[in-house]
Amino acid sequence: MKRPRRALLVPAAARDLRRIRAWIAADSGVDRANVLLRALLDVVERIAELPALGTLRPSFGTGVRCFVRKPYLVFYRELDERVQVLRIIDGRRDLQIAWLEDKPVP
Repeated sequence: MKRPRRALLVPAAARDLRRIRAWIAADSGVDRANVLLRALLDVVERIAELPALGTLRPSFGTGVRCFVRKPYLVFYRELDERVQVLRIIDGRRDLQIAWLEDKPVP
């Protein structure tokens, strides 16, 4: 029997979740922020189970897919036994700029 896939949030994706929660909590309250956070984590669990659900987004890297939970986009790639969640970005932002946020400059 095949083992279920697991999701792994890279540090940038975990940081995205913390920032989203803090923003919503400040704007709309802690309860609403927690509901949204749970919805985003449900998306992460779903893509771990069915990684082909997302649309390929090669402009963000080899094998990178994107799944939409409006207004947020969850970027991830499928690895051997897990799904690696790379970023969770508000789709209303400039995605190319948001993708590069917090990346070290060479």
